[in-house]
Amino acid sequence: MRDLTRRLVIGSIALCLSCGAAMARQGTLATRDGHNYEGDITEKETVVTINIHGIETTISRDDIVGPIQYSTPIQQQYQDRLAKLPKDSDAPGHLELSRWLFDNHQYDLARIELNTALSIDPHNAAAGDFAKILESQIHLEQMHPAVPPNPLGPSTTTPPRPGPGDRRYLTADDVNIIRQMEWARKDASVKVRFDNDVRKHYLQFSNEVEKEFNLLAPTDQALRILEHRDLPEGLRKDVRILTDPAPLLEYRRSIQPMVQAGCATSNCHGGSSAGKFFLYPSVENDQATLTNFYLLNQYRQTIDGVERRVIDRTYPDKSLLEQYALPADQAEFRHPEVPKGTPWRGIPGPFKNKTEAGYKRVSDWMGSLIPQQPEYGITFTADRPPQAVEPSHTRPGAAPEKP
Repeated sequence: MRDLTRRLVIGSIALCLSCGAAMARQGTLATRDGHNYEGDITEKETVVTINIHGIETTISRDDIVGPIQYSTPIQQQYQDRLAKLPKDSDAPGHLELSRWLFDNHQYDLARIELNTALSIDPHNAAAGDFAKILESQIHLEQMHPAVPPNPLGPSTTTPPRPGPGDRRYLTADDVNIIRQMEWARKDASVKVRFDNDVRKHYLQFSNEVEKEFNLLAPTDQALRILEHRDLPEGLRKDVRILTDPAPLLEYRRSIQPMVQAGCATSNCHGGSSAGKFFLYPSVENDQATLTNFYLLNQYRQTIDGVERRVIDRTYPDKSLLEQYALPADQAEFRHPEVPKGTPWRGIPGPFKNKTEAGYKRVSDWMGSLIPQQPEYGITFTADRPPQAVEPSHTRPGAAPEKP
């Protein structure tokens, strides 16, 4: 009975989500002028209509380069994944499906799969932890509905500035730089957009054969452009990375909630007494989320003559993020005194010791990042606007010696 009710609910949600899209299919296409389009595509005899966030564009078939690439709708992918689960699937199977739905912004369906996991195993700690993350994200979505990006160019929407000190976020261009430089080249899951005819300019500059280049997948085209060492200044910014690479997605999904609960509270680094290290307590959009990621990456302290980073990509167990999340009697180095002079007593949680699964998750996440801190070329502090600096696009070199 429970399974029947669940499937009826899933069916009604999927039906609502697919309303209005029956006559179109999600896909991507490239045009001869160097543009790449992604949206709901309707093919006609001589033209193709593509709907991108409610804006329809009609393109002549003669202007389209290569085949139209269709993607399987997310609801169909979900049904396929659900069908592959054994009838007596355990809690981890439904939890993994819930995480996948979460990553694809299908929060209602994610909640159904999470509740199924908890009904199978009410004491599953991983499912309990994920429930907090999911409900927090749903609450943020309700409080701050996402604004769809402008499909015809960079968004001109300015994010709201939080109260005290007129603290500011990274710009959309800064976010793009970070996504570019944190993108591991084996990760084909990101979505890209090409602005200002950047592919056309790249082909004029490089020795690429146009026909062969146009047959590449958009992610491969983006990589060719970004990895060209002698690319003229300014062209890289026109390769827009629209979604988070895998490590940034994991940060958003698993690491950020811990940071928000343990460090970015109003009476800690998220308030007026934050000192030099400020984090935004509210992360309602991409720019706020990646501003916090940037600030975590940049902050460092010298302890006993050794420079320690909040995020240590090579030796995570030496990072301040993990050390300060341990009880004081188990940490190798203590948090500095708070402004009133009271000795730091450690975060009450999130880790009781180094054997906890959450501690390992943070370590594994830091290990999944680009091995060395990239030089983003961004000059920014949380209480004044960023200053644009052309980033260094050379890949990080050898790992440092262990401290």
